[in-house]
Amino acid sequence: MENTKENRQKFLREQFQNLFKRGDVLPAVNKLNNALSKKRQIVIIKKWSELRSEFRSELRSEFRSELWSELRSELRSELRSELGSEFRSELGSVWEYYETIWSIFLNEFYPQLKALQKNKNKIEVLKELSEAGNAYIWLSKTKMYVLPSPEIHLDERKRLHNEKGYALKFVDKETYWLYGRKFDKPLWKSLVNKTIIAKELFNIKNMEQRMVAIKMMGQEWLLKESQAKLLDKSERGNELYLVENIFNRPAYFLKYKDSSTDRIYVSGIDPQFAKTPEELTADNAQAWKFQLSLEEYNQIRVES
Repeated sequence: MENTKENRQKFLREQFQNLFKRGDVLPAVNKLNNALSKKRQIVIIKKWSELRSEFRSELRSEFRSELWSELRSELRSELRSELGSEFRSELGSVWEYYETIWSIFLNEFYPQLKALQKNKNKIEVLKELSEAGNAYIWLSKTKMYVLPSPEIHLDERKRLHNEKGYALKFVDKETYWLYGRKFDKPLWKSLVNKTIIAKELFNIKNMEQRMVAIKMMGQEWLLKESQAKLLDKSERGNELYLVENIFNRPAYFLKYKDSSTDRIYVSGIDPQFAKTPEELTADNAQAWKFQLSLEEYNQIRVES
């Protein structure tokens, strides 16, 4: 692959996708163990309690290893001398964040580095680990700790989201998310099952959580449960409502019928759509929604 910024970014995105695959990491871990000069006992972490226990005992005092410290220091030195400012600006953070990915990344675009050539067998095994869905590896004098990658569920905008169960499971810890916002399980359950009562929803302190909750329940539900005030109903069937004491500021909503399907929709309207009290009309809100002036919107009616 040609060494361009675009290709480097594309490669890293692909590697991140590999992290969240659900595979069997044990075969690759065994290969890595065999590639080291000293074999270790393999410990695959399956519970957070195990991870805390191990760190308290062994890993707190022993965290360096031949794999990470030696290879990392060699590559740092070589990259700084050969790449100069490029290393500092683009690759510096790779060392701390990408774990197994950083060595795979460097091997793809900088295979001429002596440290990579010397440790080629280890790099190949790390690639297998990444493709199997490995998150982290720690080595002590006697053990190799493996932390599998989390199981995640995302929506089309790459946000943590799942209406059928947990959106993130890391080891044995499950957390529940909707549209990129975390909820405790009882609240998440009441939203996906649409059993939440209005008072409970409107008392959610976190505004971003409250917005997601309203999205889950629907804006027509909001108009009903918030006792929204009807400001105007036009001859064309458009209805403009005012909702107060729910958001950080008063909010306007337009309720209208789609002329082609007869479906009823409710849409939020920018409070700035009306500059004067006289402009607080349902048709003016609909014109704003279509990015038209009121005159242009009325002309559509005349022409139809």
